[in-house]
Amino acid sequence: MRNILRRRVGACALALMGFMYASGAEAQPMPNDNELQLTAGFFHAQDSDAGNANVDLSYGRFLANNHWEFGGRVGYQGIYNDNAPDVWNASVVPFFDYHFYNVTEDDRVVPFVGGFVGMVFNDDDFDGTTGPELGAKFFMSRSTFATMRYRYEWFFDNYEVGDERAEGNHVFTVGLGYLWNCDDATENKRRSM
Repeated sequence: MRNILRRRVGACALALMGFMYASGAEAQPMPNDNELQLTAGFFHAQDSDAGNANVDLSYGRFLANNHWEFGGRVGYQGIYNDNAPDVWNASVVPFFDYHFYNVTEDDRVVPFVGGFVGMVFNDDDFDGTTGPELGAKFFMSRSTFATMRYRYEWFFDNYEVGDERAEGNHVFTVGLGYLWNCDDATENKRRSM
């Protein structure tokens, strides 16, 4: 199963790099931008044979210096295990990310690092979660980007996943995002770039 997951991760990374180089976008988030992301992916629960498919929806807002973004993310995960009944898992987590600019000449690639703290729950259990995350945004236009993100979820207590207890999850997602700003002057500046 791990070889299949590695191949899928590699294929997603190659596809995103292809998007990046096919585009001529000069882009980066502007001060006070809003961001909406829809991502999907998978995780493998640490010390178990369980894995899953997941979907995340997030909203974020950049501060005036446009390096820091704060927001919230909701997620749904369907956990599949050959030796146990399938279960679901949901999370609600506020997040904060710091973005690095000038990595590429035209800022088509914007890496970020950050963290989150929130809650995770299912039919059987409820727990707090926190952890680091890192990833990159690959701009296809001035306001549209593909994204890859990895995060590790530590649970405040051992969280019940099916018949097993988990100490944490590795979560990798890929998806699309869109930036906009409610300030007309900022939007006009983005269009004229």
